[in-house]
Amino acid sequence: SRRNGPTLENLIMNMGPQGRIRLGNKMFVNRFVYLNGGVLQTQDNLCLSSASDSQTAQIRGGTNNSIQGKVETERHLSWTGSGHSGYRFVGSPHRSAIPLTQVDGLPFISNGVIRFSEPLNSYLSVPLINNQWNPAQAFGIWTDSIRTIRLMGEPQLNPAGPYFLQNQSARWNLMGNPFPSAVAWDSV
Repeated sequence: SRRNGPTLENLIMNMGPQGRIRLGNKMFVNRFVYLNGGVLQTQDNLCLSSASDSQTAQIRGGTNNSIQGKVETERHLSWTGSGHSGYRFVGSPHRSAIPLTQVDGLPFISNGVIRFSEPLNSYLSVPLINNQWNPAQAFGIWTDSIRTIRLMGEPQLNPAGPYFLQNQSARWNLMGNPFPSAVAWDSV
């Protein structure tokens, strides 16, 4: 386990506009970070945790100005045993591209990471070198054991997009949730 710091179920910030909290040490949050006023200065010490019995912790409220610094996001990819290996599709909740070589926990095997190519109407292997994980982009991650990937970046809290799809024909378009929170599909 990489845990080296306190773990909270929720982190609730309810301060006036002048309030500030600076994280001096690593802090893990299991469920929600609530932002209501003030600024959370992460010093790159906040981790949105993910475990086998829960989803990844989410950020609720706030804007891009509510958090200063990077946030580590864990994505737990389940595996139930032999015969259940396959791709798990994951998006990045960060507002800028992250080099794939900086994503901890990706499989370093042939076809370990895939993406959908709309012009070719098929999946393609993504080499980890010289590629990046863009906002709203989803990748398939090969899972033949329990795996947790970790991404570090600035979270996307403001409304974002539009994200344009490469091909507007009647084909599959693989898109990831670009936010560290749930999205109401009826508002998309």
